[in-house]
Amino acid sequence: LESGNNLDLGCGSYSYIKSVGFDFSEKMLKFNDNCSEKVVGNLEEKLPFDNFRFDSVTAVFVFNYVNNYEFLLLEVKRILKQNGHFVMVLGNVNDWQKQKEINSFNIDEWKEVLKKVGFVVEFEEKERLWFFKCVKSVNVLKSEN
Repeated sequence: LESGNNLDLGCGSYSYIKSVGFDFSEKMLKFNDNCSEKVVGNLEEKLPFDNFRFDSVTAVFVFNYVNNYEFLLLEVKRILKQNGHFVMVLGNVNDWQKQKEINSFNIDEWKEVLKKVGFVVEFEEKERLWFFKCVKSVNVLKSEN
């Protein structure tokens, strides 16, 4: 993902790769030195980016805290280029983090949600982290036109 234009959703104060950072907290974004651009916004609303703008989108420990996760996934699909990549990382959260958790789907349920909105999904688990590596396929693009 490092070679393209990446959007990091809910990045807070740290992005793992050089990205356009998107977070609700302007204060957290100020500390994120790995952002080429910093955008303050709400993940529950339409994303303020043009169609097909990004080569990739990352969301690390974000989707368990989004009410309208299907809408957000459709927005991710909209802003991704043809054959763009979406990487969603989730994992076992501690008791403190679970207090604010909205969605606690298992692996198979997340795979179904991702497939339902039109992603081709690969999955890997490593060190109790779940990596959903998704691709926006050409066939998905045709349904948007």
